[in-house]
Amino acid sequence: MNPPATRPLWQRMLFRRLKFFGVLLALVVIVLGGSYLFAPQWLLRAHLMRQAMTAHVEEHTLRAGDTTWSYYEGGEGPTLVLLHGFAADKTIWLPLAEQLTPHFHVVIPDLPGWGESSRNPDAGYGVEAQAQRLQAFLAALNLQRYVLVGHSMGGAIAGVYAAEHPQGVAALALVDAYGLKAEP
Repeated sequence: MNPPATRPLWQRMLFRRLKFFGVLLALVVIVLGGSYLFAPQWLLRAHLMRQAMTAHVEEHTLRAGDTTWSYYEGGEGPTLVLLHGFAADKTIWLPLAEQLTPHFHVVIPDLPGWGESSRNPDAGYGVEAQAQRLQAFLAALNLQRYVLVGHSMGGAIAGVYAAEHPQGVAALALVDAYGLKAEP
């Protein structure tokens, strides 16, 4: 092989470009690998943003009563309000929202005390208290008719809310709701 000084210009340029792309690739691997090891929350946040974009929902915040609510909203059609369960947050519904938004208008809140919604350390967060907060949230959104869908503790909140405020609830769907007993 020719010494570097006697190589043709095209070879020297090719090696220079290959070296540049090699350094660039190493930098990308270091940044992505470092974020995976030292800041995985960045990758998780990027994944959730991608899921929200795929589901065609946007994140919003709203002050209602004593709570600042964080919620997703998107889609067109009849309104579905999706309530997550205990120790979960609004992101649990994103894979389903992708299938729902072409046919429905979805509202997916973080229940107070969970996710990005506010939490007052002196307030109660039982089913009754959460149902009262839900009333303030839905009134602030000015929704007329909606289907309440609740999972786990969200199902118990949806059931109590529907019993106390039936006027806006078009239907109620309970998914493995807390407090319901059934024989197999």
